[in-house]
Amino acid sequence: MGTPHKGAKMADWVKVQAWALDLVKSINKSLLESLETDDQLLESIQVDFWTMVRGLREGGRRFEVACFFEELPLPVVGKVVSKESAILEGYDAFSIHANHSDMVKFASGEENGFKRLLGVLDRWGSQVGEEN
Repeated sequence: MGTPHKGAKMADWVKVQAWALDLVKSINKSLLESLETDDQLLESIQVDFWTMVRGLREGGRRFEVACFFEELPLPVVGKVVSKESAILEGYDAFSIHANHSDMVKFASGEENGFKRLLGVLDRWGSQVGEEN
């Protein structure tokens, strides 16, 4: 949900703001650096992830992924994770009508975002039931 698979362009901006506001002590600088686009650690994590996925598939195991991305920007800073960074090619992608901070804070079961998430989980549960 809002995972920056390809980094977040906002990471550079946040790092600069953190330095300017002298918040560096309370912010994990290495985490911010790894979220920058084209970061080698983030790229290494992606390579390891796809290697794991390939291994599971070659071993005949199912591996499901659904990607959720934010539709709304945060005030002042904009979208934290772009749709392009939040989705993985070949997997289902769904929007959540919320900003990055609120996209997993559902006020009720009637919200579309919750219904989308529940729909994905129900489908996966049905698939598991069919296999057994």
